[in-house]
Amino acid sequence: MTDRPGEGYLQRQSDWLRSYLGARSGEPVHELSPELVAAIILENDRPETMVLQHTFPWSTGLVVVAANVGFNGKLQINNPANSGIIVVVQGLKIVGKPTAGLLRFTLNGALGTTPAPNISLDSRARIVAAQPIVASENRISNTTGMNGVIFDLVSVTVALGDGSSEVLKTRPVILTPGHTAEIWNQTTNEACNFFGWGYERPLESTELVNR
Repeated sequence: MTDRPGEGYLQRQSDWLRSYLGARSGEPVHELSPELVAAIILENDRPETMVLQHTFPWSTGLVVVAANVGFNGKLQINNPANSGIIVVVQGLKIVGKPTAGLLRFTLNGALGTTPAPNISLDSRARIVAAQPIVASENRISNTTGMNGVIFDLVSVTVALGDGSSEVLKTRPVILTPGHTAEIWNQTTNEACNFFGWGYERPLESTELVNR
């Protein structure tokens, strides 16, 4: 036994550190020098350890919205009411927009149709119909008029060009239960190939307090 905190359950990190430093001894590395220590910053740890924090990355996968005369295509990320999770949206984009034009990015637009669970990018998630899924969902619509609070506008300057939110590249949208984020094609009557991605984790009740 030892009185060193954590020595009994930090074998993986100790083995990795000894290999990284080329240490030949079989003893755990407790310290390097007074001015140099080995540290693991949990929020910067490797992606495969996110599951240990009950955090799962997800993607919508390819979401196709058919053209409809006079109507605007939309992909929506929805954190369902009473889900018990926080959904972080890191990106929304369109691929191969048929013509040049504007994309609109909004919050809390009207709920779309055809709800589908987002796809977990970690195969350790819950499996449904042979596919790992998460609790957040995506919805689509192709209806007249656009709604929601605009947080970004992006111009696709060439036909068959791609477009994504510039805001989300630097500041993700954080959705509590019952809230949504959307990407709209402002050009009517166009088929749309949409993608969205991010991650989700359990919600702590104290996070819902207005500050």
